[in-house]
Amino acid sequence: MNDLGYAPFDADNHYYEALDAFTRYLDPALGSRCVEWAEVNGRRYHVVGGMLSRAVTNPTFDPIAPPGAMHDYFRGNPDKRNPLEFLKARESIRPAYRDRAARVETLEAFDLSSVWLFPTLGMLYEELLKHDPFAVCATFEAFNRWVLDDWASTKGTVKSLPLPIFHWPMSTGPSKNLNGLLTTAHT
Repeated sequence: MNDLGYAPFDADNHYYEALDAFTRYLDPALGSRCVEWAEVNGRRYHVVGGMLSRAVTNPTFDPIAPPGAMHDYFRGNPDKRNPLEFLKARESIRPAYRDRAARVETLEAFDLSSVWLFPTLGMLYEELLKHDPFAVCATFEAFNRWVLDDWASTKGTVKSLPLPIFHWPMSTGPSKNLNGLLTTAHT
């Protein structure tokens, strides 16, 4: 138990998307219009809307910088280091970064009551697809289904509510998606 007298709520928790987060529920015929994988010089990248995306250096997140790597940078960077220097050390991706049960176990160790979960890549790709509202909707309907599969949990001691990506380009999309996500997340 912590010294607070209650289990805190974490309103800024993040996950790393699985390799199939954007494609598991996406119609394969829409891949070139939405999101698909490509290999360039031995590295995997997303192709978003037909364009190679380098928005994230390594969208597989394996290996990844360890937790706290940017601590000194966000505390004012007293040594005036280049931000990229903080990210040079790498480790294999931890199970809690992609697996709901492993994440809940980790959160329980910190005595948290609940968390809001935010994506890493998901928050970047709507902008890259803004020229194609249909692709935005198809991509994020597929992505949100993946989010619920892999991250929604109301079982156990820690409740996790992954925050879906709401896409507004089509008039029926937002309310349909919000109602469906909230219904699923609370069952």
